Amino acid sequence: MVIPTVELCVKYIIEGENPEIRVLALVTLREALSRQWNIFFPADTSEAYVTKDPNQVIPDSPLFRRAIEGILFALTDNEPGVVDAALTDMEMMDSNRRLFTRPAFRWTEVGPSTIKSLFGVLMARIHTAYADRIRFLLSRISETSDGMFIDHFLPQLLKSQMHLTDEERKELQEQFGRPTDAQSFNTAADALTNDIAYYAAIRRQTELP
Repeated sequence: MVIPTVELCVKYIIEGENPEIRVLALVTLREALSRQWNIFFPADTSEAYVTKDPNQVIPDSPLFRRAIEGILFALTDNEPGVVDAALTDMEMMDSNRRLFTRPAFRWTEVGPSTIKSLFGVLMARIHTAYADRIRFLLSRISETSDGMFIDHFLPQLLKSQMHLTDEERKELQEQFGRPTDAQSFNTAADALTNDIAYYAAIRRQTELP
């Protein structure tokens, strides 16, 4: 029953018009990921996939990627309750499933997509009430990534910002540095979002007739 349930939940999250139903769909995904992890990763009966070895075969799970797609899409929702539920899903997978340490997160598109989505909410400045929770998730990814956040995820995030020049990307990467604690990470994350917004505003200004 899990596979059709996941598909139905993601469909409701992406296409549904009722925010209460979208929240319920996110709660259902949360329960499935929390209680039935072996359905997503049948071979992962313990913590076998929590590894630092990039040469290990990465367990692929289209069902897992589909669930994450729905959760990340919900972060763009205009309804605060939907965003809250999506963040709770991410927090649960961090605390219960150590998601950010897993190859299925680090070595696939799930990791970069998650970073882009979380920073995207910060850059949009819509759901400011959740900024602290978003920064906490980003700092958790950074501190558990064995350097991948700075060396892999951050460059991909900057590359996705099409209005930036290569020189600006390099400058922002250097300015971000290598934060060593949550406070310095939050400061760097805030500076990055402000700088990206600043460069975007400059580009829009130069494009005006």
